[in-house]
Amino acid sequence: MTLCSVLIATNQFARWAGSEMVATEFAEAFRDRGFDVTLFTNAISSELAGPLLERGVTVTDRPEDVNLWQHDLVYCQHSVFARLFEKPVPKRGAFPVFVFNHLSPYAPLEVPGPHFEKAFGDIILTNSPETRSALVNHDPDLEARAEVFPNPAPASFQRGERPPREALRRLLCVSNHVPTEMRHALRHLEKAGVAVVRVGRKDTPRRISPTDFDGIDAVVSIGKTVQYALAARVPVFCYDRFGGPGWLSHDNFEAAAEANFSGRCMRNPREAEVLAAELLSGFAEADRFAVGMPEELRSRFFLDPLLTSVLKRAEILAADEMRSEVAFSKLAGAEWKARLEEERALAETARRDFLTSWRDSQKLDRRRQRRRRLKRLFRLPQ
Repeated sequence: MTLCSVLIATNQFARWAGSEMVATEFAEAFRDRGFDVTLFTNAISSELAGPLLERGVTVTDRPEDVNLWQHDLVYCQHSVFARLFEKPVPKRGAFPVFVFNHLSPYAPLEVPGPHFEKAFGDIILTNSPETRSALVNHDPDLEARAEVFPNPAPASFQRGERPPREALRRLLCVSNHVPTEMRHALRHLEKAGVAVVRVGRKDTPRRISPTDFDGIDAVVSIGKTVQYALAARVPVFCYDRFGGPGWLSHDNFEAAAEANFSGRCMRNPREAEVLAAELLSGFAEADRFAVGMPEELRSRFFLDPLLTSVLKRAEILAADEMRSEVAFSKLAGAEWKARLEEERALAETARRDFLTSWRDSQKLDRRRQRRRRLKRLFRLPQ
């Protein structure tokens, strides 16, 4: 069976952060492969939705506009899709292939719902071994089915071989939550002559693109930006609100990857002066590691081959008529009607709680923006 229609379900699609980037890249990858794509979410901003709409992706926060059961493949990052259970369940037809992707070991919205994923999840992904362990601890029945899909980077970020760089002259810092000690460390570097480009919620909030790595000697970041840098052969200083190992190297790479390059592999916050010294003294070795990284190591974090593998398995599952018959028959039972209603109610409660906290955070962001404008006006340090 050829898959044609994909539904992406994610809780928020309103500002540039990790889950938004993953949803965006999946939507673009599916669209590039010729799928009809719908993205359903609880919160939308025109900044994020606009580019997808231009590419023909439907983006909506209205459950009444989406019929879960009319899609060939349903890709879920959060249990927001359970809000679509109000639509009647068909008695027969092709049962969608359900792919669940868990992006955090601790965020409440990343926890599976009580029933549906365990019973009907066809492919269950996690962004790291750390997240997989948390998922299995939550529900041991998922151990045999959960696999790592390591937050990979699109092909547009990949770069070929390059010569080593002599010194750290231009640094890119990408973070929505830069710790105070790192902000001070970056100022130390600027005084030492290093140009620092800052991207993030408290600086310049925007999407990271492949061109951001042009002319950049190194990156300070965690999470998905690390996979971008690996693809671009740019050395990474892995450090943020959790601390972190610092420069990625042969010695710490696997431990850092285990925790999705979050810094949680080494929770050791340092003083600003220590961080600045590490950034300057360790650059040359980190650059050699980035330049010499074997292709088989980098390719672990490439999106296209990993997504191709998932889609091949999904096509086999979608063609299994017996699977569809059994699934629809199971959902027709009275006990499953109650279970779907329980998951739908949980998703609705989570939506209300999220939107309340989201509005509060928007107010805080606006206050921060006003403070930054005043500081620029009076030429004060940011």
